[in-house]
Amino acid sequence: MPPELRKIVERQRGPVLFGALVAAATASGLTDYVPLAAALGVALALAVVAMTLREWVLIERGREVSEDQRLLMALEAEHQRLLIGLERATSSSHAEYSESIHQVWYIEPDGSDRGSTTYETRVFHPDSMAWRRVKLFATADLPTPSVSSMDFVAVEAVAGETEAFRVMEGGGLADYVVFFRTPVTSSTARSWTVRYRWPGLWDPLRKLGEDQCVLSFSKPGERGSLRVVFPHGTTDPPQRFFRRTPDEGTERFEEHEGRPSLMWEFGPCSPGQTFRADIRARLG
Repeated sequence: MPPELRKIVERQRGPVLFGALVAAATASGLTDYVPLAAALGVALALAVVAMTLREWVLIERGREVSEDQRLLMALEAEHQRLLIGLERATSSSHAEYSESIHQVWYIEPDGSDRGSTTYETRVFHPDSMAWRRVKLFATADLPTPSVSSMDFVAVEAVAGETEAFRVMEGGGLADYVVFFRTPVTSSTARSWTVRYRWPGLWDPLRKLGEDQCVLSFSKPGERGSLRVVFPHGTTDPPQRFFRRTPDEGTERFEEHEGRPSLMWEFGPCSPGQTFRADIRARLG
């Protein structure tokens, strides 16, 4: 069907198209040149043809939409296949290393909570590290943010921003793989940071007055720290963590970027060791 005719036909509703043709032919039948019965017959025939053409156009359009949907489904399947391959390729450690980990959580009054984690990674000779998996957890049963709302960025201290891709999610977990600009070797430690948002992460603290943050070590760690930064104007910020597990290291209450914060430093850290800090605070 010619594109021009197709545009005209598919824009019209069936009853409107039918009525318009019947009215036009009937009007011609009221003249002295065309018998009314003949005009009505022609009108009905034209209306049936026109409505048939319109249904044909809609069927063609439906086929095109279906093709587009099949193409999108195929692309999504290919995307998932590539992510699964990337997840399998990076699922196990490819180098022996140790690192210090320093985590900061920013509690925002409007729920737009964010965090940053700085790593100081040292690889043991003769290994090298071209990539590193980063797993972010929510301690409560919270949905994982979308890629766009999480706004995950990886930055190397010297080289600047580098590539990062999400390879797994769900169950309060966001799992990324970070690719370094140059591999980390035993010659020098690499300092790098990931920054991200997790809207609503600290909702339990805002609503119930209690919450917890966790930092785990899969490899040996020289030092570690957890810092919780409270909103501007918090009238009675806690001076100490309610509980620390294990009860080691040092904690202090101090200002961070003009906001009250609690800081817990610890180390050395053993592989598989987890540090938990319980918080009680009124933010309202």
